[in-house]
Amino acid sequence: MGMLRWIYDNKQWFFSGIGVIIASIASYFIRDLARFIFRKIRQRKVNILRSNVAKFRDSVSIIEAKWIHQRQSSNPDFDLAASILSQAGEQTLTFWKEVSGIFGNDSSFVSDLQEAVYSLNEASKKRQYLSFDSVKDFWSTGEQAFSMLMTAVNKLPEYHKTHWHKRMFWKRRGK
Repeated sequence: MGMLRWIYDNKQWFFSGIGVIIASIASYFIRDLARFIFRKIRQRKVNILRSNVAKFRDSVSIIEAKWIHQRQSSNPDFDLAASILSQAGEQTLTFWKEVSGIFGNDSSFVSDLQEAVYSLNEASKKRQYLSFDSVKDFWSTGEQAFSMLMTAVNKLPEYHKTHWHKRMFWKRRGK
């Protein structure tokens, strides 16, 4: 209330040129402070997302190595191979939820991740019978699922260099 009272008492001075200059200087500093804060927030979000992407790529390469080891094993354990596919699907789903919250479902990268999650889950649910065809079908379905996942992961570096900085903060504000 004191500020309004002061403006009322000094309205001639406040609305003169000096008051306008002071208001414009104050608004300039406030605008620069807001830009600085938003830039720091955006940079922090980008750094967090980049670290999560690095963790995801590392986990995918580890899971793929486990898959290749099971596939090339002389006595493969099909239950372990199915759990490897399921684990890859769960980690991809978690990452997909995080990324789709930022980019939406309209981007090609996010839709590739969604397809990879679906194919990994379908491949992990495949039944293996004692026939050669069912075993062959299980391995080929798993290979297709991993190839879809690796396609999505390989698109990732190009995508984050071009789009992440632009959409990290402004998407929520409607721009």
